[in-house]
Amino acid sequence: MSTAEPQYPKNQPQPETSGKAVVSLVTGITALVVPFVGLITGPLAVIFASKARKEIKRTGQKGDGMAIAGLVTGILGCVGYGIFLLILIIAAVVGDTDGKTSTPVKVETSASAPTATNSATPSATAQTEGKAVTFSGKGQKKTERVELSGDYNIKWTYKDNVLGPGDTGSNFVAALQGTGNTTAFESLVNEIGRSGSGDTNVYDLEKGTYYIDVQFAQGRWTFTITPK
Repeated sequence: MSTAEPQYPKNQPQPETSGKAVVSLVTGITALVVPFVGLITGPLAVIFASKARKEIKRTGQKGDGMAIAGLVTGILGCVGYGIFLLILIIAAVVGDTDGKTSTPVKVETSASAPTATNSATPSATAQTEGKAVTFSGKGQKKTERVELSGDYNIKWTYKDNVLGPGDTGSNFVAALQGTGNTTAFESLVNEIGRSGSGDTNVYDLEKGTYYIDVQFAQGRWTFTITPK
């Protein structure tokens, strides 16, 4: 009696590798390593990887690992180039804004009111307009110019008119003078002392520009010109 030989199953064919998985891996790697080409191959890698995984589940083909790798590299390529394009757009917008020429702003300055200084040059002319005008300062100087015409009372005060410690008082001399065609010269005060005050009247001043000339002084002083 003969013994039957055991029957062994024939070798089954190995499943094929998904072509879409291979394409997704190649395009994904290209998206990462080849400049600018990834703008196209990145999205393609994602598309082929998704299709390959569905096909592998349905047919049992190999290549699921390659499809996953293609999906990951494709997504990284898309994100990387998206950030790159965003940076380019922001740089272009900022550069365009900086390149625009700003419209110059015209600044108008208004003349400030005359102030007393120790300069010997009179400042802009002041108008009495029927009101009292007061000038003040320190030391020898010419005061602000003023337009006068007619009769006026001029009051004056001075203090701290000393040359130094122990001085009992120094000369204080001032006069009203005209400018231009106005030739009037009116002596207002000629005193010696630490401080003092007084007033004087001037009459029939011809219409013109005048200033108070403080010819000798060491301290502070004020003059008030009032129309009569």
